Amino acid sequence: MKLFAIKESIDAKKQLEIEMKDERNTLIREKAGSKTNQYMLYLNTAIILILGFKDVEFWMLGLFGFLILAQGVLSTGLYNYYDNRY
Repeated sequence: MKLFAIKESIDAKKQLEIEMKDERNTLIREKAGSKTNQYMLYLNTAIILILGFKDVEFWMLGLFGFLILAQGVLSTGLYNYYDNRY
């Protein structure tokens, strides 16, 4: 019984490793991450515009603006890094 459980565990680990390295699954994960980043950029920009019209303190607008800037710089930097790496 124990040997059967160990064999199933090894097979499950192999299957998980195959799924993690599968090109299709990798592409799906990358595309999902890209779309998430894009939508978060739009959402953060909309939040800044809404807060700007509501007369929120400048430091709060600056903080959200910095977050958008950091997101853009990180997106561009990581894209270039991984594009050159692979």
